[in-house]
Amino acid sequence: MHYPKRAKDSMTIATTAPSSGVTGIMVNRFKNAFTNLESYGHRVLEKEPLYTSHQHTSADAETRAKALMELVRDPEIDLILPPWGGEFLMEILPLLHRETIDSDSFPWIMGFSDLSTLLFYLTTVHDIATAHGPNMMDFSPKSVDPSVRASLDYLRKERFVQHTLPLYQEAWPDVEKDLLAPYQFSASSKIELLLGCEGAIFSGRLIGGCLDTIGNLLGTPYEDVTGFIERYGDDGILWYLENCGMPSPDVYRRLFQMKEAGWFEKISGLIVGRTGTKQEGEFLDRDAYLRIFGEMDIPVVLDADVGHLPPQLLLINGAHATVRVMDRKLELTTERRL
Repeated sequence: MHYPKRAKDSMTIATTAPSSGVTGIMVNRFKNAFTNLESYGHRVLEKEPLYTSHQHTSADAETRAKALMELVRDPEIDLILPPWGGEFLMEILPLLHRETIDSDSFPWIMGFSDLSTLLFYLTTVHDIATAHGPNMMDFSPKSVDPSVRASLDYLRKERFVQHTLPLYQEAWPDVEKDLLAPYQFSASSKIELLLGCEGAIFSGRLIGGCLDTIGNLLGTPYEDVTGFIERYGDDGILWYLENCGMPSPDVYRRLFQMKEAGWFEKISGLIVGRTGTKQEGEFLDRDAYLRIFGEMDIPVVLDADVGHLPPQLLLINGAHATVRVMDRKLELTTERRL
């Protein structure tokens, strides 16, 4: 596994929009992230396309891919931090796949949602460790949450320990009323083990992302989960997944396809993030996970700090991690292993 150079106290952070661009009132909120990051001692660089949007993308695929690769090849860049996700990042992967990827000189790339499409590709195909965590927009509030700031510190460490928080945000604040509104943690965390166990300890190589997007890579040249399992399966494969907007039956169909394709071979456990989709009716997300993983005799953690309802853990794809669950709390220890 190739880990990007260790992040520094003072980094050069570049932003571009490989998926959706930033427009309207969100531009001023977005730019406040630059102010916050610069106040922490970092330097922020902008790379177009950023402030355009048409049919869910900031520009055509060629323009987005070119901008990203120019940042990747800039030796001054320590971290690429896109504004947010979107819908169609997948369009740039065929263009990236034609490029010569130097795994040893890659900068950190961090984000979630549709950005996990890119992270998943880089880690499973090119053995480049990537960071599933906050987007640039998460650094934009007038008061940046400590869990977001901590993600930058973790990129500097060979080993770090995180704990899930007692509260989370159920809905995003109304930025028309308060442009720089911070996270609003008001709901109690509901972490639990799928099969009702009181506790669990499991470990393995981290891999995963947004179920809505990474599942679409199955069977394409832009995933090599089979190879990832062959290379790191002796450590166990520690999956994490989160559902952004799929109905529960679609979650089950996606998981079924992934299972039948062999993606869950040598799985040691699964962390499932909170979902913002309504959980009502006779078939819920937990039913989908129960049908797929119920007979595998592995721990499955539900409603963890992963994904679209912050806070969220920083998950380093390709790194080794150990999960401890007890009393509806989760501890995650991450360490770099080659």
